[in-house]
Amino acid sequence: MAQTNSALWAVNAWKMNKNAQKNVGEMSDKETIHHINLRYVEFANNCLNNEENIKFVLSLEPDRMNERLAAQQGLFLFPCDITASFEKNLAETFESSLIDFSSVKPKSYDRKVTILDKNNLDIVKIIITRNLHAKIINELDKMNINATSLFPGLDGFARSLRKHLRSLEPDCFIMR
Repeated sequence: MAQTNSALWAVNAWKMNKNAQKNVGEMSDKETIHHINLRYVEFANNCLNNEENIKFVLSLEPDRMNERLAAQQGLFLFPCDITASFEKNLAETFESSLIDFSSVKPKSYDRKVTILDKNNLDIVKIIITRNLHAKIINELDKMNINATSLFPGLDGFARSLRKHLRSLEPDCFIMR
């Protein structure tokens, strides 16, 4: 369990990829998703080798999928300018006027949602305060989003079993 607040980023993936084409190149009708991703991976490698220095975020898919990646269905977001923060790369990707994300404070509503650019809902950062972690994990578990479903195999089963055993009364384990 995390010891500090957490953050969940929600981004408009379609617009992010559309804006990425300005830097990586337009897609042709004949290109498959696999070929486009290969171009994106090559561009990311160029960024790592300091051959490109453009602030934006690129979504990448791994070359090989495994059970975990398939179950989690997430995106890998790669900041192309590794000398700048992820937030600055993200702001440039969406041409947001907000550059200093650290100055944004969550609103004091029951839900801690920070909208980083009020005129542009392409980026939303959700702050999950530490005191809500256990409650949210329990709610996710009710929707079958837990260690077993996110980490298929023995590791996920062991994590779920540990959580379940911790929730049982201590006298359940007394041998008579």
